[in-house]
Amino acid sequence: MMLADRYSIPKLLQADYWPLLITYLLISIMLCCDLAAQNLSYNSPRSGILGIPAATESSEWALFANPAGTAHLEQPVAGTGCHNDFGIRELSSAMVFGCLPTSLAVFSAAYTYSGYQSYNIQKISATLSRSMAPWLNLGARFYYATAIQKGAETNYCFTMDAGLLLTPHPSLRLGCYTVNPAQSNWQRQQERTMWPTIFAASLAYLPHKDVKLELGVEKDTEYEPRMSMMTQYAAVEYLILRGAVSARPLSLALGTTVRLQSLDIDMGINHHEVLGFSSSIGFSYHFGSPNR
Repeated sequence: MMLADRYSIPKLLQADYWPLLITYLLISIMLCCDLAAQNLSYNSPRSGILGIPAATESSEWALFANPAGTAHLEQPVAGTGCHNDFGIRELSSAMVFGCLPTSLAVFSAAYTYSGYQSYNIQKISATLSRSMAPWLNLGARFYYATAIQKGAETNYCFTMDAGLLLTPHPSLRLGCYTVNPAQSNWQRQQERTMWPTIFAASLAYLPHKDVKLELGVEKDTEYEPRMSMMTQYAAVEYLILRGAVSARPLSLALGTTVRLQSLDIDMGINHHEVLGFSSSIGFSYHFGSPNR
C-alpha cells in the first residue's frame, strides 16, 4: 500500500499486526498508570518524564512545559494521561486537558490530580499563548492548586508561569520559561510553605525535518542547575522515537509517539540511577482536518 501521507493506514495497523500493537499498548499502560493513586505534578511523556525542560516543544504537550509552545496549534485538541514515579503507588498523577486555537490566541485548560486519598494535590490551570511574529511566540499559564491532607487544614496556592519561544531560523529554536516567578507560597492559617521557582531553557537544532537535537538546562532556586540532552527521530510517518540523558542525578530516558490518524499516543520511561524506573503515557486527539 502506498503511504500518501501520515494518515494513510500503515502496515503496522493492518490486521496481522493488531495483536502486537495491542500487546505493546497494554504493557505501556500497565507500566505507566495507577489511577487509584494519584506525585506533585504530571510529568509529560515529551518533557518531564524524559528529564528535559522541553522549552522548544511546540505541540499540545507544551502545556506542561513552555506555555508559549502551544501557540503553534491550529486545531482543537483534547487529551488525558497519567504517570508514576519509581513504581510507588503514592507517587502517581493523572490529568485531562483541552486546547482551543482562535484568531486571537490559543486558549488551554488542564486539571491534574496527584497523590492518594490521604494526601493529594489538585491543580486547575488556564494557559494563553499567541504568535506575536513568525519567529516569536509568547505564553502565560495561571493555576490554582490545593493540597488536601486528611485530618489537616487544606493548603492553597495561586501563581503563574511565563515563557517565550524564538525561531530565528527554520533549523534553530530557542525557548525559555519560568515557573512561579512571583515566588508564591502555599497558604495556611499559621504558616507558609514555598512553591518551587524554576527557570528553564532549551536550544534545539533541526538538521533535517525528521531529526531534532536539544540541549536543555533547568534551575530550581533550591538546587544546582540540571543539564540535559535529547535526540528525536521520526523513524516513519507514524512513529517518532526519543532518547534523553540528564545529570544531577544521572538518568536515562526513552520515549515514543505513535500516530493513528487524529490520535497521538505518547509514552516515556526514565531510569534514575538510585530509585529506579518512572513512566508516563498520554493520549491526545486532534479535532477537525487530520492534515496537521
